[in-house]
Amino acid sequence: MSQQRESVLRDQLAGNLALIEPGLSLIDTEFHLRNPQGARGYVDILARDSLGKVVIIELKRSESTARQAIHELFKYATLIRSEHGLGIEQIRCLLLSTAWVELLVPFSDFVRNVEYSVEGKRLTLDSKGNISGAEPVSLVKDPTDARLLPWHHAYLYENRNDRDSDALRLTNNLRSEGAPDHALALLNHDKINSVAIHPSAIYVAISMPFSKSHPLAAYEEYDSLTYRAGKQIRPSSIEIGYPDKLRQILRSWGVEQLIRSGRFTSDTLWPDDGLLSLMLSEDGQFSAWLNATASPRHMPSWKKFRANTLEFLEGNHRWRCALDWILEKAQEDETATVSLEIFNPRDIIAAVSRAVRHQDTRAFPDMEIIIDAEIGVSKFIGRACWDGVTSPADPNSTIGDLLPGGLEAYFGLYHFDEIKTYDPKLMERHGFSYELFEVSDGVPSRRLDPSTLTWMQFDEPDRKRFRSTAHFLLSNKTYAQELEVLTHPAYES
Repeated sequence: MSQQRESVLRDQLAGNLALIEPGLSLIDTEFHLRNPQGARGYVDILARDSLGKVVIIELKRSESTARQAIHELFKYATLIRSEHGLGIEQIRCLLLSTAWVELLVPFSDFVRNVEYSVEGKRLTLDSKGNISGAEPVSLVKDPTDARLLPWHHAYLYENRNDRDSDALRLTNNLRSEGAPDHALALLNHDKINSVAIHPSAIYVAISMPFSKSHPLAAYEEYDSLTYRAGKQIRPSSIEIGYPDKLRQILRSWGVEQLIRSGRFTSDTLWPDDGLLSLMLSEDGQFSAWLNATASPRHMPSWKKFRANTLEFLEGNHRWRCALDWILEKAQEDETATVSLEIFNPRDIIAAVSRAVRHQDTRAFPDMEIIIDAEIGVSKFIGRACWDGVTSPADPNSTIGDLLPGGLEAYFGLYHFDEIKTYDPKLMERHGFSYELFEVSDGVPSRRLDPSTLTWMQFDEPDRKRFRSTAHFLLSNKTYAQELEVLTHPAYES
């Protein structure tokens, strides 16, 4: 249809706006907009609704012109705001078109991602080509991100050939059972030629929609699906997996191959390291680890980065407030790139016990923030610090009275991921606190006061007030050893 014909439709609508919506009154047609920077345009129809809001009405007829409509709507709304000072809440956008094949998918995404009120309607024409009505269009479903579930399976094999044939069978079964989006990592133990009993493995992570939203019901649905998919394979042994367990596995197992399916098929869009990052839940959603980088130059990814980070630190009030404050300041500089690596187990009991068992203080909470900007590089570290004074007497009296059911309840709380609820009180009971420091020349130079969010010089007296976790273990050796003996059966070695 020619541009002239489109203008005829516009004039028809302008003379009978009730065809679009009751209560609309005409302000103008071909309403001219421009700004000092040279942007300009003509709104097809400018109207006012029954509530007094300004309605920008854009009319398109052909598929080729319909594709321009989203850009024009956003442009006109922005020009009206900048030129006439209207607020977002005072503006509505309405797109009218007879052709929605090319338009519907991008329009649906546009509606979900702008702050303006935006609607779309399909125009119907009578036999003479005149407008006979306008019906609201139904938006297409929001495409979900490819998210792997936190429940995994590891199938162990004595023979690599058996593993490989079962892997092909398993991926086909998962597709047929309703889980097309999945990833299988074919693993080999680094002691494959020596003492490993099961030197080969298939590690499976899947994504699937659930008919039930409750976590337990969702797990039961997942468990049923994986049981059906695995009925025809014959591994030597089966183990339950999860992101943090995979992290441990990869310390001594190598990835021979990743078998991809569904939306993970493209190794261009999902390279191996990207897919493994998803399996490890490095965004922190299903893991005690978070590893992420973002810049305010790219605001959609920056907003998601901030939301994921703050959600990850839920329950860790000090670090959460401090990091939110730091990211807010970093957002003011578009040249900044922020990299985070955080270990937030929210279980100081497990941290003490594992540190004793493995002689490694890396079991304690830890955070590193690097901000690389045009003005320079800033580094911050978060540590669990001991007050140098608190010395718990014994595990039963120190911990048991804080937990419902006493110290024995720790096992159940641990396995159902509920011990995090008691972490703030348990930290306090052991004399620990979450602290954040600015680093200069490799050493902490300033400490962030959590109550005022101001930087304080970190001098020698402060170093005696904020001791390391290694000092705690040394000063409370007997207590830590007793705790390790009591709680070690709750988790893997």
